Amino acid sequence: MKTFREVAYERGLKPKLFYTVNEVAQVTGMLDRDIRAEVNAGRLRAKVPLGKERGLCIKPEWVDSWSEETK
Repeated sequence: MKTFREVAYERGLKPKLFYTVNEVAQVTGMLDRDIRAEVNAGRLRAKVPLGKERGLCIKPEWVDSWSEETK
């Protein structure tokens, strides 16, 4: 199985430390609202950047772990 980073690269996203909910949705083929629901349910890890009040950021490793757990 390919990692999140590999699929993101194939879909034209540059490698980076954190991705937005929208970018995670693009890579996984899910809707933004479904990604947010997974975060809200505590199944997918995400964080709000320091100094911000909004805008979830998700590490590729967190998506990989979540993906493995939901198989």
